[in-house]
Amino acid sequence: SAGDLGKNFHIVANEVRRLAAGITNSVEQIKERITEIQHSSDNLIITSESGTEKIREGLELSEKLKEKFSDIQILIVNIILTAKRNSQRYYFHVVVRIAFHIATRINN
Repeated sequence: SAGDLGKNFHIVANEVRRLAAGITNSVEQIKERITEIQHSSDNLIITSESGTEKIREGLELSEKLKEKFSDIQILIVNIILTAKRNSQRYYFHVVVRIAFHIATRINN
């Protein structure tokens, strides 16, 4: 009868509304997860760029330190040559020992 068809239609319509609401809710949750993933991705990129900059700064400092140690080694060689030229054997040996000790520490 028409009354039974109306009841069945009403039941089906309610079920369709319930499923639609569930789908809408699921879509909203998916949107939230996508937004969270995008924020996490943005943070990862920012952190990565910051880390890269720190590495670059570390390399620059390392190069400057290398130059300083090279300057120290040149000074030590000049001290040795000066001491040798002055023919001060005793002081020459002392300076050589000190220079060797410093050079050994620099290379380690």
